[in-house]
Amino acid sequence: MKTDKIKYARHPQLLLIFCGWSVSPEILRDIEPDEGEDLWLVSDYRDLLFPEDISRYEKVRLIAWSFGVYVASRICPDWPVRFGPCIAINGTPRPVDDREGIPLSVFQGTLQQLSPENIRKFNRRMCGSHEVLRHYESVPLRPFEEVSAELRHLSDEVNAHPEGSFAWDKAWVSTSDRIFPPDNQKRAWEKRDVPYQEINAPHYGFNQTKKWTEWI
Repeated sequence: MKTDKIKYARHPQLLLIFCGWSVSPEILRDIEPDEGEDLWLVSDYRDLLFPEDISRYEKVRLIAWSFGVYVASRICPDWPVRFGPCIAINGTPRPVDDREGIPLSVFQGTLQQLSPENIRKFNRRMCGSHEVLRHYESVPLRPFEEVSAELRHLSDEVNAHPEGSFAWDKAWVSTSDRIFPPDNQKRAWEKRDVPYQEINAPHYGFNQTKKWTEWI
């Protein structure tokens, strides 16, 4: 696991962003936090060992996207920090599931047929349009060997621990999501009594975002 400290002025509040699988945090680094708030991006889930101590922060606001929702749901529940609010975007605590996440056959097919070309196809589905894809690919993609190992490790983690447990405050569900089916997302949040808001966007919907508060 990797942490990029985009803003680290030792403010009393931290905004912690969990990225999705295969994502380069470079694509999100220009989205602004609030004034008086540090900003860290978490990515690269080839292990689920968070490498930092955040106990010094008086409050941690948390946003997780895609598979990052599962990762945060797994590792954050026991952290001795004051969270809030905690926002999930286009992911669920049970990420591989026919009713609450990515259907099992789809996930297994992605894993078994993983190649550089298929990752590009995945990115096209994730972005939903040529315009959004151009934005997403405006930064260098991570090496194939790295993201392949990351997905294999996530698969192992899900097999051993299918679901994470965390007190999410709100979820966003993109109605054009072609990675996590919207109906499965809504079913997952309704089951956990987490309010959600629908948005007309693809799985990756940050191309127009200027400040993280737009999602909070």
